[in-house]
Amino acid sequence: MLLDDEQQTQLRNLKRLRRLGDNPACMFCGETRLEMLRRVKRSSLEAHHVFGEDNDPEATVIVCANCHGPATEKQFQCEVDLWRHPKNSLERLVNVLRGFASFFLMAVEHSWIGRNE
Repeated sequence: MLLDDEQQTQLRNLKRLRRLGDNPACMFCGETRLEMLRRVKRSSLEAHHVFGEDNDPEATVIVCANCHGPATEKQFQCEVDLWRHPKNSLERLVNVLRGFASFFLMAVEHSWIGRNE
């Protein structure tokens, strides 16, 4: 049975929602429109590793493609080491704290804190 265009779109959106979880939204700009999840080679919503993937692969937030680049740049500015595994627990802690700093700086710059109240 062939699906029409609308059914195919609904199916793609269901797959994306299953992958991204309930009510996906960019943590920084608040983008929630499902049409942003249109069929492209790369999703418009992405997982951003708050502390750097090598420091904590599980600590992610959903951000839109427009905010992901600036969020990573903010990590570089805060000197989060994104490219190598930490040598010890102290090095990991330093990267986690710097990751928190970069996350909160991005949140403040995008007026995220308090916007959903």
